[in-house]
Amino acid sequence: MRGARHSYDLVLTCSDAIIQKKIRSKRLILIQEGMTEPEGFMFHLVRRLKLPRWLANTSVTGLSNAFDAFCVASCGYKELFIKKGVHADKIVATGIPNFDNLADIQSGNFPY
Repeated sequence: MRGARHSYDLVLTCSDAIIQKKIRSKRLILIQEGMTEPEGFMFHLVRRLKLPRWLANTSVTGLSNAFDAFCVASCGYKELFIKKGVHADKIVATGIPNFDNLADIQSGNFPY
């Protein structure tokens, strides 16, 4: 619980809305887990007034820039996050493994 049992060298996370104190000095990889919310009123308020990111939920994903790498679903998402202000050199378009080889699973012969 809370990462208290061990000292970790690398942390994988799907959210940077809050970066816990225990992991701030660790190597951190952020992984996009899905779509992000639109840049609504709270997104702009958080950015302009430097409010806590969690107030704007997933619309501010990546804006901490506190990670070493940010794995995103596509080149399109990479461009979106760059446009929002994420450092481009930290973003890697890795795809979504369970959908990237869709041709292999289209037969419908799943045995289970």
